[in-house]
Amino acid sequence: MRLERPRVLLRSVPVFFLLFLGVLLPPPFLPPPLAAAQGIRTLDGPGDDHCFEVTSDADGAVYVVGVITGPTPLGDLTLKPAGAADGFVAKFAPDGTPAWCRTIGGAGNDDAKSICLGPNGSIVVSGQFQDEAEFHPKTPEARLATEDGQRNQYLLKLDAAGEFVWVRDLGPRNRILLDKVSDNAATCVRVDDSGRIYTVSMIRGKADMDPGSESAILDSGDATRGVLARYSADGEHEWSLLLGERDQTIDVQWGLAVEGSKVFVGGTRWEPAQRAGGSRSKGSMYLGAYTIKGKRSWTRALPFEMQSAPSGARVEGGARISHLGTSKGSVLAMGTVIGVVDFEPARKLRGDTLGARVDHIQGFVLSCDKNGDLKRVFGVAHSAGNLSNNTFAVTEKGEIVVASVAGKGRLESALTVSAFTAKGKRRWQRSWPWSREGRVAPLSMTATPDGGSVWVGSLSGRLKAGKKKSVELEASTRDGLIVRQDKKGRIRKE
Repeated sequence: MRLERPRVLLRSVPVFFLLFLGVLLPPPFLPPPLAAAQGIRTLDGPGDDHCFEVTSDADGAVYVVGVITGPTPLGDLTLKPAGAADGFVAKFAPDGTPAWCRTIGGAGNDDAKSICLGPNGSIVVSGQFQDEAEFHPKTPEARLATEDGQRNQYLLKLDAAGEFVWVRDLGPRNRILLDKVSDNAATCVRVDDSGRIYTVSMIRGKADMDPGSESAILDSGDATRGVLARYSADGEHEWSLLLGERDQTIDVQWGLAVEGSKVFVGGTRWEPAQRAGGSRSKGSMYLGAYTIKGKRSWTRALPFEMQSAPSGARVEGGARISHLGTSKGSVLAMGTVIGVVDFEPARKLRGDTLGARVDHIQGFVLSCDKNGDLKRVFGVAHSAGNLSNNTFAVTEKGEIVVASVAGKGRLESALTVSAFTAKGKRRWQRSWPWSREGRVAPLSMTATPDGGSVWVGSLSGRLKAGKKKSVELEASTRDGLIVRQDKKGRIRKE
């Protein structure tokens, strides 16, 4: 990865004078590294690295999880995987300085996909491991192993200083997403005020939610079903349940939020008749609320129906809820839609009414009250075309900050970060274009106590950012990306 400054003509300045400045002046007078000065940090290893999720605490410290595939510098630290790929957990001070980092894994392919903070600064992480994995050096109880090279999911708890507390093997999971079978499913994790831990994941067939006990086996039959589970603060399984109805495919990703005594889940539900023939033209977005004891309070289905493009070609896709959040008693859901979505029985909204053609993918944010009744919905993507990645966060004042990627093609694509009021009125917008060879994917965002935000994801190729697009980031492979912005969307100066 290379960082480039704007070119400045220095022909009139003697070379010996430049050497004098570089050699004789003390370090405080030299310009700071560009990445730190602009509030942008990359994980620049030799292979493909990713940042998957980010969260923050009341002091403004930021915590990031992801995966590295080779020796990766992080400030004064160097992360070294033990195998092909390792997960990592990193803490950054409020000024962006790396505080500590822990790697997770062994000789196989391992990762860290989701993170949440609990009481007393505790940290809970979920992800997957393969073969033998080490979660803390020289600690026998911090080692787990799988059979026959399969990948299992885990829960890991650290204390406020990043030291090992416990780890639990959640067993293997299988996942289907858009007819593609993959075992690379993430368990999204959240923690309530008492330290109890909640996860959502997906299964197909039978799954033992408490491996070895044979007392918590769920069976989804031939369908792929979402699963909501709760674990104690010590990592012991307490209950788990299947989402949706029998034979319905429920796709859940990062759609999990906990507030007070309620647990909220969001995803996409496909009808059995549509799945049988390989076509997924009808379904519904799924919202559900459960008590902390696992009793269902309410569910809402927001039906959608795919249409043909104006040319008559079939439009693939649909609608999905990808992220959930809460704010002042409301449930907020972010997702994408293509075609027609029935947000209310008496009001159908088409993709083009939200700002995109029927054959384009449009981002949206909807809010419901505590009883699941729809309050409002608004579009968040660009008029340029398809939206491919999005994430959001809610500030303490209730503003909604969204990071999204959209465009007609890579040549015209851009990353846009926007802020909206709770009623959907845009307050500001920042747009960062990238070259046709590059790509940026925002995956997770968190709000900071000062009204700013931090978002993470990955970068490949070249991205222009900063004031007047004066900063260029270039990655020869895929690099993890961490970006800090102030309350007006400007890249922070750390």
